[in-house]
Amino acid sequence: MSVKVSLTQDIDDIYVQYCLLNKNIHYLSKNVNKSIPVLKRYISIKENLSQELYPLLNSRKKLTLSLADTLCKNLVNTEKQVEAYNSFSGKSVNQKKLVIEESKSCLICCDDSVSHEYMECCGNWICSSCFLHCLSTSFTELTVTPMCCPFCRKDVPLDTVCNITGSYRRKDHKRTVYYSKDPWRNSYHWIETFTKWSNCYVKKYLSNLYKLYVKYDKFIKDNPGITDTHHLGYCESCIKSAFRSRDRFIHDLKYKSNRFINLGRINISVVQKDCANDEQLKPEIFTCKRCSESEILIKRCPHCGIKSMRPDGCNYVRCECGNHWCFVCNMRLPHSHEGHNVHYWIGNGSSAYDDNCRVSSDHHGLDHVIKDCNCRYCRSRGGAPMCATLDCRNTVPRKSYTTEHGRVMKWGIYCDQCSS
Repeated sequence: MSVKVSLTQDIDDIYVQYCLLNKNIHYLSKNVNKSIPVLKRYISIKENLSQELYPLLNSRKKLTLSLADTLCKNLVNTEKQVEAYNSFSGKSVNQKKLVIEESKSCLICCDDSVSHEYMECCGNWICSSCFLHCLSTSFTELTVTPMCCPFCRKDVPLDTVCNITGSYRRKDHKRTVYYSKDPWRNSYHWIETFTKWSNCYVKKYLSNLYKLYVKYDKFIKDNPGITDTHHLGYCESCIKSAFRSRDRFIHDLKYKSNRFINLGRINISVVQKDCANDEQLKPEIFTCKRCSESEILIKRCPHCGIKSMRPDGCNYVRCECGNHWCFVCNMRLPHSHEGHNVHYWIGNGSSAYDDNCRVSSDHHGLDHVIKDCNCRYCRSRGGAPMCATLDCRNTVPRKSYTTEHGRVMKWGIYCDQCSS
């Protein structure tokens, strides 16, 4: 008495033979009594259909081979396949295929896509191409920010990015293997499809982006709350020393096919939001401590005489004595918006991170320099500042300067002895 073999069991037996024959479908067609198109359909369903839907093939009323093949070709994400199947209830065959076509549409770009990502924060779907664009924008732009969900604007967890980019690691015969917990992401079909969209070596590119996310996440944990007061960006000097230019850095992220690039040489730099012009941020102002220490400049506080270094690239110095002054012109500044920002604003894009101020550039506007300081250090000198020369302890005399409004009396920068 012959035993009826179920469809899934038949597919499983054929797929085992297919693997034993080194996945040569022509040899397989000679061993089994089926045509090559049928065998290709079986193999595609076995490799790409959701494991939750696979047993339903044994009942034609629940799922047919044709419909299962359509699901595999149009929706790569197995969770998306299950969601589309759950919408089939009470629909005809043509209506079911229409549901699959509608499921391909992305809510962000409105284009059809076969690969989608599920956003756990809000329950929406985004195509993999848009997800990659959001991820790369967050970590390759001038300012570094965490990847946010385009729907609800919540930060995407690091574990989610690790899984989607296939960055989990394991040792396999003394070789590091990168993989995703979702089996369909490790398939050649998904990698090939994704590569066509992004025009890059997708596995390396995704892993490189994940490494940038890890670097950013570690920096945030080591410096809690820093994003509220500072802009974060990659040190321009580090990028130039490692990749020659920012464009080359982005190019190597995407197209370095033979190896992963070394991102350990790139440090994250911070720029204070209250002294940088947010609309005109420039790459040059992002400099890490390691690179800034190679170009150390030391100047003397005009209030107390303490020697100070330029603080994190910003020219607005907050001295240990509690007073403030300009590292460019060595003039005393008020602790206010005018001293911190306006004194350095000489045109669009200028800020306290530029090596110019209204005194050094002879700007026509108010320079907002303190005329007579009443701090306990300057008060003993009659309100006069100290000489800007490092080893000079003399007082700067008041001199007459000619401006467009007439002659005025101002404090100088150097004493008579040093200026001569």
